[in-house]
Amino acid sequence: PRVSDPNDQVFQRYVSHMKSQGHRVTLSGIGGGEFTGGFIPDPTVELQNLLARARFFRLVHQLNAWSAKMRKPRRPILAQAIRGFFSAAPVEDGDMRSVPWLRSAFVRRNQAPLRCYIPSRVRFFGPLPSFQDNLARLEIMRRLVAGYCLTPELLREVRFPFLDRDLLEFLFAIPREQVVGLGRRRFVMRNALVGVIPDEVLNRRPKEFIPPEAAKDLRANEESRWPDLDQPILSSSIGMVDEAQLLAALEKGRRHEEVNTARLERSLLLESWLRHLAAHGVFSSGKSPQRSARPRLQEPSQEPAFVSAHHQQTTTSAPVH
Repeated sequence: PRVSDPNDQVFQRYVSHMKSQGHRVTLSGIGGGEFTGGFIPDPTVELQNLLARARFFRLVHQLNAWSAKMRKPRRPILAQAIRGFFSAAPVEDGDMRSVPWLRSAFVRRNQAPLRCYIPSRVRFFGPLPSFQDNLARLEIMRRLVAGYCLTPELLREVRFPFLDRDLLEFLFAIPREQVVGLGRRRFVMRNALVGVIPDEVLNRRPKEFIPPEAAKDLRANEESRWPDLDQPILSSSIGMVDEAQLLAALEKGRRHEEVNTARLERSLLLESWLRHLAAHGVFSSGKSPQRSARPRLQEPSQEPAFVSAHHQQTTTSAPVH
């Protein structure tokens, strides 16, 4: 499932196929990588488990093994695991590097919302760090699924087998070193499917695949995907984004250059939401783009064309980040 655009040709072909085959249920793979070790192998949580349990001999053994596998010194690997108990890396130093149009002051003031209010510091006393990590991933999945919307063009039931409660309860009880493995992705799932799936399929390297027709459609839709923004940009005038950086990112998208498309689309959704509020007289921003004053009430005005053209279904509820 996804937030679907009825005008998207790929979506239209998908709808036609589902209707022609009479399919009424879609099985989604969301959560498969998050809870079966599909992410990039990282020893941090495993080492935190050993620290919390005071298993220092095992800690030294695993630290040496991961250091050799990653070809990195042991000290920074261990330091990263220890640091998680005391402080969290600032958002702007990690996740926000691919979103240069967000103002640094806005990011600093809104650390918790930008992390979706998910705890970023590991508790030393309490559940194992691996269990805390699983709960954080589950919260991310919950917010992700909540962001999807149904479309009248395609009515079907969506099921999430990897988010089944009994399955997650079983996976959360598996020791972390069996889920991740030493530098191996999907370690627990691959071991479970030995003899069921051919080795060539089970051990192949993951790679992204986009059908040629889909890639062609994406290139054709770039112009409408990244619209021209009328001035003023409200999210800039209240101190959220840097106008020049946002416009530069849009231009990169039109030229098919590398850009964080998911977050750029959310920034456009934020802008359309603010313009929707302004069109209904909820607030108007200050005149200067550098100003970060509080919104103030104003008289109702006509809804901007950008709102209706780019996000016709936008409501007055805040977008989820």
